Amino acid sequence: MGMIAANVDDLRPYFDAYAAVRPRVEAQIRSIGFSDPYAGLRAGDLDLVMVWSPIQEPELTVGPAIHVEPVVLAVSSNHPLARQG
Repeated sequence: MGMIAANVDDLRPYFDAYAAVRPRVEAQIRSIGFSDPYAGLRAGDLDLVMVWSPIQEPELTVGPAIHVEPVVLAVSSNHPLARQG
């Protein structure tokens, strides 16, 4: 499995749950880059990748979301968006 390694600890419960259900399967986590996170899939080096949405790669199958993180927009108090709710 490949993933951008920013949130490995946040996802530990998912890895542990998978290991509990599939104790004979050895899952290896490999770091993938931002520039082409799907290269390992296309090359056949990885079976799956965990990446942020949206995924706009028509030749890939996108599975369910397993983790949702809050998103925050920070702007200067002078910015027009700062006046919106």
